[in-house]
Amino acid sequence: AGYMPDEDHLFEDFPGSFCYAAPELIRGVPYKGRSADVYSLGVILYTMLQSTYPFYSEDKREMTNMILSDDVTFDTYITSPARELIRWMLMKNPAQRPTLDQIKNHSWVREEPKSFKPMSPLKHTVSRLKETARASLSPVQSRRRARASVA
Repeated sequence: AGYMPDEDHLFEDFPGSFCYAAPELIRGVPYKGRSADVYSLGVILYTMLQSTYPFYSEDKREMTNMILSDDVTFDTYITSPARELIRWMLMKNPAQRPTLDQIKNHSWVREEPKSFKPMSPLKHTVSRLKETARASLSPVQSRRRARASVA
């Protein structure tokens, strides 16, 4: 086995992909590896459930700002316990993130995945397209469409 530093060891390098990087890595400050890993695990969990990154932009500066300051958002089918865990894992302040034991003992990890049925990618895409279409309709168009569907 390789060298495993203690949990208080501060790292200074930037390994991995930008999309998965914790805010402290983005800021370029020394960081604790385990806390940064928890953040990355939160990104992975979010991506598995949402089929997209929690913070993403083609523009690296914009994505940096998103990682450093934006709150994570969820589709409606993501349950409250899953949202709670992911928000906790993606806390901007590394000291506020859960430990691996806290994640392991979280209600979503212990109970919900047994019954979780992810939406198929096609169904998810169709759902997102419908939401986008609804959001882009003006209030007048929305009322007309609602009346037409009642008729």
